[in-house]
Amino acid sequence: MSKSPAFQFYAADFMIGIMGMSDEETGAYIKMLSTQWLHGSLPNCKKTIKKMINLRKVPSEIVMRKFAICDDGFLRNERMETVRQKQITYANTMKNNANSRWNKKKEADALAMQMHNESICKTDALHSSSSTSTTILKTNNNKERAEALVLPFDSADFKLFWANWEQHRKETKKPITPTSRKQQFAKLAEMGERRAIEALKHSLAGGYAGIYEPTASKPTTTHHDRHANDPEGGVIDFEFAYTQ
Repeated sequence: MSKSPAFQFYAADFMIGIMGMSDEETGAYIKMLSTQWLHGSLPNCKKTIKKMINLRKVPSEIVMRKFAICDDGFLRNERMETVRQKQITYANTMKNNANSRWNKKKEADALAMQMHNESICKTDALHSSSSTSTTILKTNNNKERAEALVLPFDSADFKLFWANWEQHRKETKKPITPTSRKQQFAKLAEMGERRAIEALKHSLAGGYAGIYEPTASKPTTTHHDRHANDPEGGVIDFEFAYTQ
């Protein structure tokens, strides 16, 4: 610990201590106390003290009695050393308290960091699991869409009318399900490309919910064409009415 540059000055005690001293003696006493504080002690020699603190004459006996000869042979004021020890003790206590607070903060920070890292690991694990499940689901959905959109005919005309048919079903709030789409493709493939295109054109023009080939009049609905549990709005998508 570095030396403190200052010491507590107890005015009342000091005034009692200098009773009977002249101003010159009081000045010498103050200089000797200050020298002891800075250097830790005074030499046990009046002439040396006189030169050290630049006095006009050697310290008087009343001043010298304020300093005792210690075991190391140097002079010290007992009260001054008591004040020094109190300062050292207080400084060490403050230092220990600060270190204790710092250590507690480091432990708390370390614990918080550990909990944070564990939380991140758990979150990453959950996210990884969720991402894997989502990826599988997306892959399956993409696979289903790819399989569902294998058109029975590759011509530009068929693709155009089929796209219009899908849009028509969406606009009427009866989108085509993947299962229904497969069955419609199978029926259209059986009809051949020319008849399939004509059936799509006819059904679009009539605003039908199902695909019908053109006839002399509007197709007659039978009990086979409608069903109470039909999710497509009453007309079963894979039923077709056409002229042989």
